[in-house]
Amino acid sequence: KGSRQTHLNKLKFDPNRHKDVHDKVDKSFLDVMTTLCCRRCCDQLQWKVDYGKFVPLERPRRCNICAQKNVAIAYHRICQDCSIKTAKCAKCQKCPADKGEGGAVSDDSDADEEERPSLPTKELDEDHILNKYAFIDQPIQDEEFAHLQGLDVRRVLNHKRKLQILREKESRADMRERERRSHIRAEKKKNEGVDELASEKDSDEEM
Repeated sequence: KGSRQTHLNKLKFDPNRHKDVHDKVDKSFLDVMTTLCCRRCCDQLQWKVDYGKFVPLERPRRCNICAQKNVAIAYHRICQDCSIKTAKCAKCQKCPADKGEGGAVSDDSDADEEERPSLPTKELDEDHILNKYAFIDQPIQDEEFAHLQGLDVRRVLNHKRKLQILREKESRADMRERERRSHIRAEKKKNEGVDELASEKDSDEEM
């Protein structure tokens, strides 16, 4: 496989070791950076994070499909809606179904797209890096997003799950409100019936 590097690191490189707090990449960017990306692009973005090369997007950029400024994630070329509709990777704009085995693609990628360097040595836990995004190759159980097979849909599924929970809470709240109003109406009718009986009794006593 070729010659190995001469100096091996004993500890994994920490990109935030000599950075101030305001210079560190916020965790909110890292949580969404691989949304709707193929496995190859996920590995590239993860390499940028691991070696301090990831630069967040300062302002939304224009989507290459809908031409709207909806792209809010760094290194993405199309927005999330267009990626879901076309089932294309938000970074390399390629369909995972058109790629070869192992997610390999041809060399006709964008000119500004950087090739991912060689992976670290075994001392830096290669298996963990290689298998971090292995879940992308697994089938998607949700039929609504089954056409997005080969993309990172974790955030999309979580968003759908949160919406379902919110709808369930709203439906339960509406049901409790209807029960409360029904109970109030029943109590009101009961009180009206008691008042009518009391008034009839008073009129009989007067006669």
